[in-house]
Parts: sequence; C-alpha cells; structure tokens
Amino acid sequence: MDPDLIEPPLHIRDEGIAMMQQYLRRIVTAKAQLNLDLRGMMLTQVNLHYYKLSSLTSCDLGFNSLEAVPDEVFKYTDLSWLDLRNNLLDHLPHELCALQGLRQLDARGNHIEHVPAEIFARSALLTLSLSNNNISALGGEAPALVSVRRGLAVHKGT
Repeated sequence: MDPDLIEPPLHIRDEGIAMMQQYLRRIVTAKAQLNLDLRGMMLTQVNLHYYKLSSLTSCDLGFNSLEAVPDEVFKYTDLSWLDLRNNLLDHLPHELCALQGLRQLDARGNHIEHVPAEIFARSALLTLSLSNNNISALGGEAPALVSVRRGLAVHKGT
C-alpha cells in the first residue's frame, strides 16, 4: 500500500478489515488510473486533498450521505464524469461550472430543488441526470429536456 495514504474515516474502520481494505484499494486505484470510486462507502464528507491525487478524470461519490459537493472536486479541471447520485444534496453549486471538461454529471436521487442557469451553459456538458429530486425551478434555458420519472435528464444534442 501507498505510505502517503491517510487512515480511513472512523466509520469505515468500524466496519472492519474488509471495508478498510476495499476503501484503501479504491484510493490506490485512483492514483494509478485517475478514476476515484468512493461509491457506497457511507461517507458524510470527503476530503480529497488527503488522497494526494494530482488529477482525476472520473469521480464516483454516489450512494453516500454527502450534504455538499466536496470543494476539492472543483480543482480537478480534467474531470469529465462526476457521479453524485443518491446522496443528500439540496443544490448543485455554481462552482461545477469551473470544471471545463465535465461531460457527464449524475445527480439523481438527491434533494435538489434548484438548478443554476450556468449548468446549462456548459459547452462540454453532454448529460445532466437529475431524476428523483425535488426540482421546482430550472435556471436559464434547459436544452432538449427529457422527462424521466419525477425528474429530468438533460441531453445536449450533438
């Protein structure tokens, strides 16, 4: 294992050796492949700077208990795929627009009520999945909306 890794969060350590090994394996893989998979790790917060990842192209934070998108996500300008599915998010931050290469954003199954207009102006963003949220307002003009069970999936035409 990489000696630079920090200890797993307490709740992961409490789950036992198998969960800790899975967590650490995912971090080591992220360093090698630039794809971070923390899906379903029961995380309430993520401090990506601890993992000392110089770059990321994909990041899966789905199926956790995050109430906010970790600020560190916004520094990964090469990020093209971000999965925030099934967390506790109540909004999408404007800072997501700083991710110039973001092509797919999956935020299904959260508590999102409003989508900022800047999200729809992103030239690189091809897919924005928002089904199963509490969306009451869409900012700006949402191109090519497709209704998907109690929510939205936005696909930009090519």
